[in-house]
Amino acid sequence: MTTTSLAALPGDGDRDAQLAAIGVSVEQLTEARGRAQHDVDECTSLDPPGSRGSVRRMRSVRYLREGLIPHGWTPDDTGNVGAVVSPDGTVAIIATSGDAGTGLLSHKPKTKYPKGEVTQLRVRQNIQLSLFEDLTEEPLDASEPARRTWFLLQHPAGDVVRAELSYPVGSDGAGRINEWSERIILPELQLDTYETWIDDDDEGDHQVDVPVTPR
Repeated sequence: MTTTSLAALPGDGDRDAQLAAIGVSVEQLTEARGRAQHDVDECTSLDPPGSRGSVRRMRSVRYLREGLIPHGWTPDDTGNVGAVVSPDGTVAIIATSGDAGTGLLSHKPKTKYPKGEVTQLRVRQNIQLSLFEDLTEEPLDASEPARRTWFLLQHPAGDVVRAELSYPVGSDGAGRINEWSERIILPELQLDTYETWIDDDDEGDHQVDVPVTPR
């Protein structure tokens, strides 16, 4: 059984204010993550490799949407990158996997896997939007709405799943997002069993088909 710790963290008041400015609450994010982890816990050794990570990401998107749609948010699957978009269309949230630095203020996290062009475009747009308060003043890529995209990063670490909601503004040479202008650390999910990070996530915006020749 998965449980969630909502014990006070340093800067909790600031965290709540930061989340409110985005249009979400720690309770909404925690509920979505907890429900997703319940589905992850249904995976067994008979599931194919990568199942736990893929289920965590996909179900986090689903349950976050279920919790936010009644408040006017809408789903957006442009580029096969599952997002949920705020009522005014100016904010998007994407769930993805983070590395071991996720959820630790003393570390600088990055996404576990490289991101494709759609996600990289949104990160570049974040950089541009960060320079201007008025989203309508400056020209943006015509194929993308003027929207700030946040990442819900999660990382299983032993008997907890750490997480943060962070604003990406850069990537490394391998295409992993590793620069953040704002990081909001979220409560840890407490797990009953020890989980090692051995799964590969099935993240749609960087899939590569490898041809196989029968012998």
